[in-house]
Amino acid sequence: MKMLFIVVVIGFLTGLPVSAGWCQEDKPIVEQWRDVLRFGIDTEVLKVIKSIAEAEEQALNQELTVLFAESLNFEVRKAVLDYFSEQKIRDAEAASFAVLNEELLDDSRLIMACIRYLTALGSPGLETRLLEYVDHRDALIAESAITGLGEIGGVSSGASLVERLQDPEYPAEQKPEIILALGKMKYSGALDTLIAIVDNRDEDRIWRMYAAASLGEIGEQRAIPHLRALFTESDSLLKAYAASALGQFDMAEVENLLQQGLRDSNVRVRVAAAKGLANEQARGSVDILIYKAKYDPERQVRLQAIESLGAIGTAQAFDYLRELYADKIALLLYREAAFTALCENALGENLDTFRGVIEQEWGSKDQKVVEFTAKKLSVTEAPGLKWFYERFLDSPSVYVRIYGLRGIERNRLRILREKVEKVSESDPYPAARQVALSVLSRL
Repeated sequence: MKMLFIVVVIGFLTGLPVSAGWCQEDKPIVEQWRDVLRFGIDTEVLKVIKSIAEAEEQALNQELTVLFAESLNFEVRKAVLDYFSEQKIRDAEAASFAVLNEELLDDSRLIMACIRYLTALGSPGLETRLLEYVDHRDALIAESAITGLGEIGGVSSGASLVERLQDPEYPAEQKPEIILALGKMKYSGALDTLIAIVDNRDEDRIWRMYAAASLGEIGEQRAIPHLRALFTESDSLLKAYAASALGQFDMAEVENLLQQGLRDSNVRVRVAAAKGLANEQARGSVDILIYKAKYDPERQVRLQAIESLGAIGTAQAFDYLRELYADKIALLLYREAAFTALCENALGENLDTFRGVIEQEWGSKDQKVVEFTAKKLSVTEAPGLKWFYERFLDSPSVYVRIYGLRGIERNRLRILREKVEKVSESDPYPAARQVALSVLSRL
């Protein structure tokens, strides 16, 4: 039973299916995937698409495009579009427009999936099509169109959405989405309308929250007093939205307000305020954020304070994060958060710290610190990481070895090819050998 569990977990980590029928070690994994896309049943196809996405493998784009065009299974078609959206692959663009042009198509799920995909690509001509869908009889399609316009719409679309927001005949259930879309578009022509919604205490609280968020995204200074006024209200969720919105303005105007938000008794307000201070301009907030990272009674606040310290990036902030990452007494999730903040904001300056912690933890019975470090570095592309991946290949943990292989692949470290070959030949775990073979094919 234990061995089965390990095999299943390794399959998850590597993107390799674990059933006996898939273990064709004599055939490259990409060819195995191609066969399943062409001939496999839908459940197998979905697993392979997931594996392709995790590996960011683009050698099968043609097969995936054909699959999208020909499959009768919505989940399969959606999985293809989700992967293409994430990687900004345009191969299914024409087929997706063809779906939107099918006048008799009555599959709202597929229409929405195509809208999301084409929106992610910013496809030319999509804005006009979305404006037509804003008035669609299917509320979900209309909502998808509004959301899409928020991502790609211009001034004319903004004006059209404001008209619908002010139109008493337009369905009220779509108006919150319009409010959010106007912010995503950063449409300044909506400023007065959004301020009026925020100021009206008799307005629906969802509308007021969304209007506050959109005022933050538009970012015009005239909105600051109206957002500040929300801090005087008793509704904690409104205050949280106001704090989040204020974080998008110049810190010279709002930093003190956000610091006050860190002292609010409601955890949502404190989290939003801490997130709002994740700005290199918020240098005056390092002390209070370190205090929150150490002593706030709520885990979410402490984690957000750690993340925000990384974004501010002063020497004092980084010193605290290095100390926390290396602290063997601190809880694992805080150590991981500190490592992530350092990795994402000052990787090169902290490589010596990372080496020291790995050596400190290498002989520990609990390898979780090495594992989360290896996992994060396995998806990091940067100079100076060779030592880490080479060290990971010598780990007694198969998870860490696989992360090392993934890092070598991502950074194209051909200098470690001999080491990878050794893993492909002699690692005790078949899944690790498969990953090594896959890496070798890409080096």
